[in-house]
Amino acid sequence: ALAANVIVMLVYLAVGPALQLPSHEFSYDVLAMVATNLFGASIVYMHEKTSRMRFLEACLLREMVARDGLTGIQNRRMFDHHIQRVWQQAVREEERVAVLLIDVDCFKDYNDRYGHQAGDECLRAVAVSLSQCARRPLDFVARYGGEEFAIVLYEASREYVAEVLTRIQRSIAELNIPHEASRVAGRLTVSIGAAFILPSSQRTYEGLIQLADEALYAAKEQGRNRVVVMEAEYHTLRTGRFEKRHGPLAG
Repeated sequence: ALAANVIVMLVYLAVGPALQLPSHEFSYDVLAMVATNLFGASIVYMHEKTSRMRFLEACLLREMVARDGLTGIQNRRMFDHHIQRVWQQAVREEERVAVLLIDVDCFKDYNDRYGHQAGDECLRAVAVSLSQCARRPLDFVARYGGEEFAIVLYEASREYVAEVLTRIQRSIAELNIPHEASRVAGRLTVSIGAAFILPSSQRTYEGLIQLADEALYAAKEQGRNRVVVMEAEYHTLRTGRFEKRHGPLAG
């Protein structure tokens, strides 16, 4: 806009003398155009700067709301939002979805033995490690709560789910974090419950999370530091939330 106004002013300066305008009128017009351009450019610049600052502040605020304060990865709120959106997309596109729930084994004992500061550092290290294990653009990693983490894999094949699970176990082992208070091993370990299903309009995403939770519970029951994957159970497990409610609550 400023460039266009400058061009208009230059054209007037070139054409004005040819029109034989009175010198005082011509000078006044030129001065008015210069003042108007400067004033308008200043006002528009300040307005644009303020608008951009507000936009950046809003983006930063949204980012802060979306991130877990301790680990820096996505938080539970964003996980709930993401899984709902992914579920609807998977139903439309008939794509498989996997949810992995990862629990740090004997974490309370770790805090009691090494202190809460060390516990926080441990959770940060685990979060970074998990983020590096799920690297595809649509892979999603979040802190689910406490010492639990969640990973959502969209358009997931059995091979890819197995690959991610292997990466997680290997990366946690490579952290090599001492855990002398563990009842499982002398190093930090995790238990993983995975649910791998093809969503349908007759089911809910809460059921997918519930199935992953059942798998995690089974992994803990089997001694921790292991992986349990549930898939076929999706069609038979009834928890009260697993099927859409069209009448009385499911048993």
